Amino acid sequence: MKSAGRVLLVALVVSAAGFVSVSTVSAAPPLATVSCADRPVTGVPTDTELPSYRAINPVRLVDTRDGTGGLSQPIGQGCTLELDLTHAPVPSAAQAVGISLTAVSDVRGFFTVFPCASGRPETSNLNSRAGMATPNFVVALLDASRRVCVYSQRDADVVIDLSGWWSVGPDRFRSIDPVRAYDSRKELPIRLPAGAVQNVPIGGRFVPPDATAAVINLTATESTQRGWLAVFPCGNTPPKASNLNVLAGENRAVAAIVGLGSSGAAAGQLCVTSNIDTHFVIDLTGYYAPASPFGPASELRPQTGERLVDTRNGTGGWTTPFPGGVTRSIDPVASGAVADRATSVLVNVVATNGAGLGNVRVFACRADASVPESSSLNFGAALSATNLVSVDLDASRKICIYTSNRADIVVDLFAVMVAAQDSLVERLSFGTTVAYPRFEPAGADYALVCAAGTNRLTLDVVPLPFASVKVRGVPVGAGTVTISATADDLIPVEVARGAVVAKYWFRCLPSNFPRLAIDRPGSPAPGWYLTTFGQGANPEPGFFSVIFDQRGAPVWYKQSSEVLVNLQRRPDGTLLSSTQTLYFGTTTENLGHWTTRLDGTNAGVWRTDDATVHPVDHHDVVQLPDGGWAIVSYPFRGGVDTTELPGGGFVDDAVVDGAIVEYDVAGNLAPWEWHSNDLAQNGRPHFGIGETTFVQRFGKYVAANGGEVDLVHMNSAQRLDDGDYIASARHLDAVFRIDRATKEVEWILGSLPSDPLDPGYIANSGGAPRLKILNDPWGGPRRQHDARLQGDLLIVHDNRTGMVGQSARVAIYQIDATALTATLVREIRNPAGQQSGALGSARLAADGSVLVDWGGLQPMFQEFDASNQLMLSIARDPYGSSYRIVKYPASDFDVDALRANAGGTIETPPPPVP
Repeated sequence: MKSAGRVLLVALVVSAAGFVSVSTVSAAPPLATVSCADRPVTGVPTDTELPSYRAINPVRLVDTRDGTGGLSQPIGQGCTLELDLTHAPVPSAAQAVGISLTAVSDVRGFFTVFPCASGRPETSNLNSRAGMATPNFVVALLDASRRVCVYSQRDADVVIDLSGWWSVGPDRFRSIDPVRAYDSRKELPIRLPAGAVQNVPIGGRFVPPDATAAVINLTATESTQRGWLAVFPCGNTPPKASNLNVLAGENRAVAAIVGLGSSGAAAGQLCVTSNIDTHFVIDLTGYYAPASPFGPASELRPQTGERLVDTRNGTGGWTTPFPGGVTRSIDPVASGAVADRATSVLVNVVATNGAGLGNVRVFACRADASVPESSSLNFGAALSATNLVSVDLDASRKICIYTSNRADIVVDLFAVMVAAQDSLVERLSFGTTVAYPRFEPAGADYALVCAAGTNRLTLDVVPLPFASVKVRGVPVGAGTVTISATADDLIPVEVARGAVVAKYWFRCLPSNFPRLAIDRPGSPAPGWYLTTFGQGANPEPGFFSVIFDQRGAPVWYKQSSEVLVNLQRRPDGTLLSSTQTLYFGTTTENLGHWTTRLDGTNAGVWRTDDATVHPVDHHDVVQLPDGGWAIVSYPFRGGVDTTELPGGGFVDDAVVDGAIVEYDVAGNLAPWEWHSNDLAQNGRPHFGIGETTFVQRFGKYVAANGGEVDLVHMNSAQRLDDGDYIASARHLDAVFRIDRATKEVEWILGSLPSDPLDPGYIANSGGAPRLKILNDPWGGPRRQHDARLQGDLLIVHDNRTGMVGQSARVAIYQIDATALTATLVREIRNPAGQQSGALGSARLAADGSVLVDWGGLQPMFQEFDASNQLMLSIARDPYGSSYRIVKYPASDFDVDALRANAGGTIETPPPPVP
């Protein structure tokens, strides 16, 4: 958003007999000064877009009759009041303010409000009536110095009352079909008595309960004498300010944006008061409320003023006054820079030279050519009338103007409500149904959080002018559409305008699908994120394999009968995942690595040749170039002396080791396998009992001594292009490289000291060197999970389990195998400062971005750019964990195939033959 201009909403009152006195706003230096120097007439437009309006209880800024604001005399003919808001009760972040402007002069004249630095446009915001107060609601831009100017064609006193401001905030405007919210002639048995306050319910009745402000047209009628009316948020003391000045028996209207009461009995209500007995009518045309959690949000784009129509001189092509009973139409944004995004406009309408009493009605043109009953302003034979009107554009981007009697009409454009950039819709949401990720015009796929059974969803969709909408291939009009959907249903929504077509797909998720919260502060590269849900210590409502897009939308998913982890893509486009082993499940597992087609059918199972010698483990499976595979295995050994363990062990104990075992494409045991207990060339095991740094026992095989010791806990294996392997061993606090040809460990990166002179040094049993760790204040990984070598960079998901004062992190080391060093060159610490007890992964992309699975922490998935700035975050509510997440290029999957095959279940393969 640019800061070339700021908007000021002003109520300007010219003093007149009977006008109420008001409180002052003390300010030093004065808020207002006057200059009579010539100013260029430019009318420079602005590209400022104002998102959120904050309404307040109105406060008076300027009153030239009593010196409020620093001026105590009328503005001279042809002079300009300069209002400096630097010291006004307006926050510095305000980009626009709302004010009520009233003027009284002995002669008729006009007033123009504009940002001082831009020059005066050839438009007017207010046309005063001779000898009486004339109010209007004005949208005026502030310049970069926070100044706004008010030009006076004639001598006049002016009053400026502040009613709110625009700035960055949570609220957004939403227009509605005009509705009569209150008519005291029907609601009250008598006129509103002078000094009384009348509450008018708005929120929860005509607009949502959380609405913060209402856009209204206030009309006074059947007044007993000259006086004023004011509107304000209920729950406040009636302000010493006003919105409307009226003569006895006159019908008079003015626009206002008024706050709604925020708490207690006043919640959602606006209040009306007056200094005379009078009836009043309130017509509601829109409101501000917190932006919908889903869907595009419109913003106000103010202008310094553009004259669209003047029947007195033929501007706009209308060369004659309006005859009574005639409707004319105009495209108010046809020549504007935001015509393609316009949804509604704020126009200042002037009726003058009337043939008698009459009214003007401004509205979105109707297909049946009908005219609404509510009026926008009322005029008389000798009395000009001015009002600011908020009006929607019709499907052809036009507004209609009707007069009940002959009159000249002037229309000036002061603001355009615009839809989100590149959006073809003003609104698109599913009401109270949660949808994610956040709406983006270019974003195609979204998820709906559905309940079990049949869901009756309410789609609220309003296309921009000239656009049309289809839902499930059927054309629908603007407004709400009721849709029935059950789990896995896909709801396509298509919006078209000319040759431009936007397509959105909404997936009704099963009720047991994990509840996710997506945040996308950056722009991740397009791609597909593969992961699984269901593993973890807490009860899970379902087991899911999922493919997300780069926006966090679950484009493909399927449920499974068993816990699956480590979802991967195979070169042939099928999927590979692993069943979770005994340590987290049952003793009768259907163990193996499942291959699955996108439609969920089974394409095979990668298993072991001998579950006793090479028990299948879920931690990793490697796809080999020849179509075979390598599994991680935890072989069992009994009768082991574990007294060298930290904290001691037993002379006769049981352990499980770590192994990598290869199989050919037919599932036969290949010639290559590696075991942590195999003998190295020095005649000793690759890793000794004393090198285990984190002792953990399980009871899968034995119960004695508390169960077997998991000595290594190999949790990732990576096959390099030369056939070597990179392995991560959680209970060794180490990552190491295995030479394929010799099966020797080439180097070890771990937490144990590398210097033999260090008191804590433990030599590797197999004689492998320990890398010297440089630039790492935490001295290497602890309880890491997942390690990958890319070139000379080793990427490690470092859980830091049990390390006091330290958090989980991604650690990236530069490996120098010649100098035997590992230099920490980059790290990303968990933003919440938490340790991860288990699970997790970290992957470095070619563009320098890093995708992290924080295991059981929330958010569970995060993606960071090359500068470690967060781009994408996926959290689960209320808890949950995921084993690993990996990202594939956008070209690796066809999005139509993913959509077509999403939902349903993964076929469970038959168990292994005994």
